[in-house]
Amino acid sequence: MTTFNSNDKTWTTYADERYDFLPMGSYIGEAVLKKMKNFDEKRVAEYNHDANEAVTMKDIYERTITVALNLKDLKLGSKDIIAFFSRHNSYISSIAFGCYLNGTPWCPFDIIQDNLDYLLEYIKPTIFIYDEEFRPAVEKSLKRLNFKVRELVFGNPSAENSVEKVLLKSCDIKNYVPKDLSKIESADNLIACISFTSGSTGKPKAVPITHSMFVNEINILATLEEFSDENVNMLSPSGIRWIAQLVMMFMPVLFGAKKTFSGRDPDPVNICDVIHKWKVTSILTANSMVHSVLTHYKNTPGYDFTSLRYILSGGEAPCSSMNEKFKKILPNIKIYQGYGMTETGGPMAIQHDLGNINGGHLQKGFSLKVVGENGENVGHNIPGIVHIKGRFSFPGYYKREDANQIAYKDGWLVTGDYGLMTKENHLHIYCRFKDIPKCNGKLIIPNLIEQHLNKHNLVDLCLMIAVPGNSPGDQKIAVFVKLVENVNEKEARTELIKYLKLVVEWDIVAKFSIVDYFKTNSTGKADKEILKREFVI
Repeated sequence: MTTFNSNDKTWTTYADERYDFLPMGSYIGEAVLKKMKNFDEKRVAEYNHDANEAVTMKDIYERTITVALNLKDLKLGSKDIIAFFSRHNSYISSIAFGCYLNGTPWCPFDIIQDNLDYLLEYIKPTIFIYDEEFRPAVEKSLKRLNFKVRELVFGNPSAENSVEKVLLKSCDIKNYVPKDLSKIESADNLIACISFTSGSTGKPKAVPITHSMFVNEINILATLEEFSDENVNMLSPSGIRWIAQLVMMFMPVLFGAKKTFSGRDPDPVNICDVIHKWKVTSILTANSMVHSVLTHYKNTPGYDFTSLRYILSGGEAPCSSMNEKFKKILPNIKIYQGYGMTETGGPMAIQHDLGNINGGHLQKGFSLKVVGENGENVGHNIPGIVHIKGRFSFPGYYKREDANQIAYKDGWLVTGDYGLMTKENHLHIYCRFKDIPKCNGKLIIPNLIEQHLNKHNLVDLCLMIAVPGNSPGDQKIAVFVKLVENVNEKEARTELIKYLKLVVEWDIVAKFSIVDYFKTNSTGKADKEILKREFVI
């Protein structure tokens, strides 16, 4: 239950530690190892769609300890970083858990965005693991940077520098004793993983995720039976670099749920194939990808989605028309909306019963305040910049003191998101504050306009961006619309412009464009940065 403190105008959802699934202060690797011992070793933990393979608890348990022992032999510690430029595969979870046991942070890179030079120069890993298919790109990048790093490869088991011959090299695991990580650093400060922000609104920043941050998110997920019981088979189609994917890795080994994955780039055809084949019960992905999956499913006979019961979407504001269409086609589906950030280690607000709002119930262990235009905290139903505090310390951005001075204030994370708390103590996020155009002196909330157009029966999906106006400090908006099938584009354009004029003055619209599709990034979110780069009046 979320309570409001009227004195300092803050909201808090109290966390009773007696009911935590894992004690705060736990080290996540050792917690995973203990929980795995309680499951049947033959139980399937993961399904690898690409390899048509079932990965058992025994596979993950034995590989996890093997990796931890080999990392110890390599003399890797908490100051080393193992970076990945790879697709999801059957070894990833075990390597991640082995890193947690050894106290060595790992860092998955984005394989879709063309920024490998930037990522390598930023992180400077001790070991760099990549797929054989990416070797040409890696060699060129290392040459350009004149950067020396120990290289390991997936996809070439016979190579001397293969992951199989180095990290998964056979060793005696029977008498394994986990390293005492408390001698290195507290769980609140020890980095488990480094995850990049999506980059959908700017250059991605590296966020250290501590052991305590992961434990906090696991305690939140443990309260959601829809996603954490043994009958769940969950799919997250994003690459391994998304924070949600990192948290999902724990679900099989801690809760007994199953996880299904594909290492291919997020694609609605492949996702529908995976759901159909592996009888997926729950999906975790961005709203834009949910929309694409719905469209392909609706237009392609033969898919069996009767196993699908839950969708947890996030990363973007929800689309009311999309949710309504989905429920008409699959009436038994329960749609959740989650709001979270890489900086908080995962979701901090979730809802399925409050309509189409981005946010919802503030999850346990989090406090929140909304700071208004005058820099003071504001109360219910007054919008401002949302600030978040958890029951763990925020480590700040990796090697970005300039960004930390802006984003972290007195223990609070300045999210940069514009929103409010309702009188019922529900979080309602509008959008990124920097994405709100100021037109003729007024703030224009993008997702309110998008929601308005998305309700029209001619619109399949709408996105809006801010663009430069006629004078310094003033902006206009550009609106992009994908139409439903089999409509006259000219007539639709005329009708939709008329409909748009009901909510905005036409003089602030710099462009109204009909598009065939919206490109998505590696997390499945619509990439508005591409729209900005391609914007031409």
